[in-house]
Amino acid sequence: MKICKTQKGNILETAESVPNHHVVSIGKSGTGKSSANANIAINQQDRIVIIIDYHNSFDKSTLTESNKNYFNKNSFTIDVAEEGIPINLFDPIIETDIENESMIERRITKMLSNATGLSRTQEDITFLAVQDVLQLELYHDEGLSAITRWLRSQDKSVANCAAGKLRSICDTGILYDESFWKSDKKIYYLNMNGLDYCEQSVWVNFLMDYFMRVAMRGFFKNKGVTFYLDEVQNLDFREGSTMFTMINESRKFNVNLVMAAPSLFMKKELEILGQCGTILFFHPLQNDKKKVASLIDSQKMEKYVFRLSQLNVGECIVCGTFKCKGETVTKPLQIAIDL
Repeated sequence: MKICKTQKGNILETAESVPNHHVVSIGKSGTGKSSANANIAINQQDRIVIIIDYHNSFDKSTLTESNKNYFNKNSFTIDVAEEGIPINLFDPIIETDIENESMIERRITKMLSNATGLSRTQEDITFLAVQDVLQLELYHDEGLSAITRWLRSQDKSVANCAAGKLRSICDTGILYDESFWKSDKKIYYLNMNGLDYCEQSVWVNFLMDYFMRVAMRGFFKNKGVTFYLDEVQNLDFREGSTMFTMINESRKFNVNLVMAAPSLFMKKELEILGQCGTILFFHPLQNDKKKVASLIDSQKMEKYVFRLSQLNVGECIVCGTFKCKGETVTKPLQIAIDL
């Protein structure tokens, strides 16, 4: 994966020996993380690129001229609030997949539960709803709202609580019964910004669960896919979650993540971001400076405390294993993203 050009114009790219080709940019707001990540993602022109733009995190104007031209020619835009999202949720997850009715029922229930945080008892009764909706073929006419309608009909506290949690996904009419992969474009741009601000991260968790299941069926094995995700501190990285699995397992499915967050230390579960093959440290939050410097090089912490404090917008210290002019580079480098 290409990361940037050096000051001498040489391409710096991740080495094949890295455990994964994920990229995470860390730093306070306004330091250039999103711009850098957008250019890194769009520059993966031999792969499918899926940009999930929520909380207004993607700005096309920050792309380099060549990347902007490539985006304009090769992107397929889905305005989620206006157009909805085409996903054949009640059909096998890919056309060639052998997924029977029972497997589909369990998969849909688990996807809804993962995205909305259902309890075990809420998940159990939601499974009954999914079963009946599938058997009655209500999804094709009513969409996911048939599931919450079924739950509310039960006059049970646990069912009503489940329906309440599922409302943001099931009662919005956003999903409709078509294939997501109907475009031949290389870039899928999902604009989530018209949705309720607080519900956008729920949808991102749901979509990433879906895409991971597609990946696990081998759909991206040959073509490869790169996901652009900003503000990932809002997503679920707990052990066993979709994002946790993606970071640890996705190399064998040819999946790369390009992510950004203000800090690795906001909550315990974000520490897994430190396992990304490439980390770009932009100007850090004030309380993070010494911790970040220690991560870069614990033996030279004072040196990197100073260097981090001197970073300008668009500049970062990049850590990982790279190739440049045929040579392997493992030491931290101070760079400005330029592709």
